[in-house]
Amino acid sequence: MTCRVCSHINEYTATHCANCGNSLLVTGSNKKNENKKAGMFAAIQGRDDAEKVAKDCGNGFFAVAAIQGVIGAFIAPSLIFDAVIYALCGYFVRFKHSRVAAVILLLVSGAALIATVMNKMGQNVGGGNNIILAVIVVIATVRAVEATFKLNGRYKESSAATENI
Repeated sequence: MTCRVCSHINEYTATHCANCGNSLLVTGSNKKNENKKAGMFAAIQGRDDAEKVAKDCGNGFFAVAAIQGVIGAFIAPSLIFDAVIYALCGYFVRFKHSRVAAVILLLVSGAALIATVMNKMGQNVGGGNNIILAVIVVIATVRAVEATFKLNGRYKESSAATENI
């Protein structure tokens, strides 16, 4: 059996590398990392995954806020209010893992999706016309909600671990 760390060839029955001492057994965590999906639709399977999703979604909300702020400054001033909401909630999702901010973002993005669909159907209710972008933002907010709820629930750090940091 070949060691994953030093590439030493060991006896077939060996449980540890004779050269470096690394475990040759394939554990559940090793299997999980080998078969793990990456990207927007990957399952959140631990605190690190949830923190990464919250960080990535927060960065995405900052980008949406920047775009809406620029458009609001030059074309449609009503978008500045949405930009402020996306920026503030994005900050709280990214840095504070706030469930409330994630839910507010879900409500705002859901309303934007409804307005976009209504615009495409001929109703002029304001907002954009890009349904694909609106759907992407809603998917990101759903992921942010999932990540923040897991960070404040299942994957919450214990108070003893927090005190030692």
